[in-house]
Amino acid sequence: MPRDRALFKAVLLSGVLALVSTGGVQAQQTPFAAGSPQAAGREVFATRCASCHGTNATGGEFAPSIVDRVPLHTDDDLRELLHNGVPSSGMPAFPDIADPERANLISFLRTLKPSDGRAAARASVTLEGGKTLEGVALNRSANGMQLLADDHRLYLLRKTDAGTYRRVTSQSDWPSYNGQTIGSRYSALSQITNANASRLQAKWVFTLRNTSEIEATPVVADGVMYVTYANTAN
Repeated sequence: MPRDRALFKAVLLSGVLALVSTGGVQAQQTPFAAGSPQAAGREVFATRCASCHGTNATGGEFAPSIVDRVPLHTDDDLRELLHNGVPSSGMPAFPDIADPERANLISFLRTLKPSDGRAAARASVTLEGGKTLEGVALNRSANGMQLLADDHRLYLLRKTDAGTYRRVTSQSDWPSYNGQTIGSRYSALSQITNANASRLQAKWVFTLRNTSEIEATPVVADGVMYVTYANTAN
């Protein structure tokens, strides 16, 4: 069986069996000089955003953490988001927040980092065939990377012996809660059978931040597993 297909099956199985626990996120507290744009932006955040997203932007009663999300957006994206809101997610529009107040707020948002110091970083990779992708490296290891490219698509990449990257994906998706669109909950994958099901063991557990226990069927598309929970986009 090809390695990528076996890996996908392990990810799918462990994602279904894993006990997902709560992991708190704390943002680093950065001191700002009095009168700086960041200090002014923090005041705007406190009065206009903190009631939903929390005083440290790590999530509140009505909205999720944005500490990890801000680096994924350009300044133009954030301006549009503030002006139009996200009605489908319950975020109101703030057309009355205009420059310099808006610019100060964005300057403050750019300072947000998780307490462990990790932050999304931009990356440029060369694919087999010579094509170059640029974007934000969401996760990376010595052998692979998850890249949110500037074309707003997510690429799962494996490093080749030549130092370039190749795109990988799942051999079989689970695109809805009931599997395929006919809702049969049937999978053609054959690695797990009646004979070996009793010997299955969880191989790893992934903790989703700002969530309690989740009881939902994951959705898998193009090798990416999506798990839904209130006020999250994990």
